[in-house]
Amino acid sequence: MDVVYDELRKWGHWTLTDDSSKADLIIVLSSQNYYVGMVAYGSSSAQASATTYGNTTSAQATGTSQSISIPLFRQTRFLTVVDAKSGASLISLSCRRRENNGDSRTGKTLANELKGRFPKDQR
Repeated sequence: MDVVYDELRKWGHWTLTDDSSKADLIIVLSSQNYYVGMVAYGSSSAQASATTYGNTTSAQATGTSQSISIPLFRQTRFLTVVDAKSGASLISLSCRRRENNGDSRTGKTLANELKGRFPKDQR
C-alpha cells in the first residue's frame, strides 16, 4: 500500500529507508480476508388454471425458480510497527478495507491511526 508510505513520508516523523540495516523500526503491512457467510437471492413464480367441462376438470400449471448464492468476506488490513533489533511488535493497528477508494483510503486510515498514537505536538 503505497499510500501508507506516502502518508508517513509527508508526516516526516521518521526518516524512511529501504535499507533494513539502517532501520530502527520496521513497518509491516498485511491483509486477511475472513469468510463471514453467504447471502442467497432468489425468485419464483407459478401459474395455475383450471377449466371444468361437464364433470371433467382440466388443470394446467407452470412454475419457474431461480436463485444465486454469494459468499461474503470481510477484508481487514493491518499495520504493525516492529522493533528491528528485537523483533518485538510495538504497535499493531487494523481496519476494514474501505469500499470507497479501496486501498488508498484504507492506507490513509492506517497511517492516521498510527499518527494518532503519538502526542499532538508530534503529529
